[in-house]
Amino acid sequence: MSAFGENLKFLRSQAGFTAAGLAERSGMSVNSINSYEIGRSNPSLRAAQRLADALGVEIKDLLFPSEEELDRAIVDARSDIAEKLAQLVQEMDKESAEALLRVAERLKPSSDRAKEKL
Repeated sequence: MSAFGENLKFLRSQAGFTAAGLAERSGMSVNSINSYEIGRSNPSLRAAQRLADALGVEIKDLLFPSEEELDRAIVDARSDIAEKLAQLVQEMDKESAEALLRVAERLKPSSDRAKEKL
């Protein structure tokens, strides 16, 4: 999915529109909306402006992610990593799991390690 597509899908859902509802409101086809959201194609500047108008946002909101969206992406990425690590640990023997924990602790930022020593 492209950054534009992610922003479009997020803003559409925040506005309470289905893809069909946004298509109707913007005068575009559902196929176009879906294509933008999955990153198969990118809209022209004119089409992006029509989408922004239909959503009641500024075009910059479609083109650039908000802090909320960036935070959500970070949380999602960390969650995916945590799930993968949990799966790996399940498959390891105790000694290997403890070694992985020691490596992970060394990777923490030094400021976090300094706080733990206090």
